[in-house]
Amino acid sequence: MKPKPVKIKKIHAAKEQIETAIRLFFDGGSVVSVHTLASAAFTILRDISKKNDGEFAFEVNVSIKPEYRKYFWDKVNGSANFFKHADKDPDPNSEVTFNEMTNELKIILCCQGYKEIAGDVSPVMNAFRNWMLTFYPQIFNLTEEQKKNLSRSASEI
Repeated sequence: MKPKPVKIKKIHAAKEQIETAIRLFFDGGSVVSVHTLASAAFTILRDISKKNDGEFAFEVNVSIKPEYRKYFWDKVNGSANFFKHADKDPDPNSEVTFNEMTNELKIILCCQGYKEIAGDVSPVMNAFRNWMLTFYPQIFNLTEEQKKNLSRSASEI
């Protein structure tokens, strides 16, 4: 029996990539696979947002404190091409120094882009978002009430 073709919308593909990256991340899975999945989702979301005059990248910049923006974007974009391409560097022994926080930043960025396009995040994305806000509150612009809520959440962990 031949497999049936399946129709998949771009936004659903991005959602599956993000959620799979999150699950792999929390399960301690391959950092390369997490990054590749998150990068693929990011590209889909960025392209959809651009074509529809979305504010995906703008909103991210507003969410991140100015002194962390360059660091954030460097980490978000740094290793994706190394993991996907060898056309400019075909040496099989080439190396990249990979900071695992890059995956955390890429995933949170994807969650924000997904929310812009889909209108809301999934429970898996929301759990990751809350984890990031709890463990890295210093890089986000938060209201005093959000900070209090995070303090309460962190004390329960």
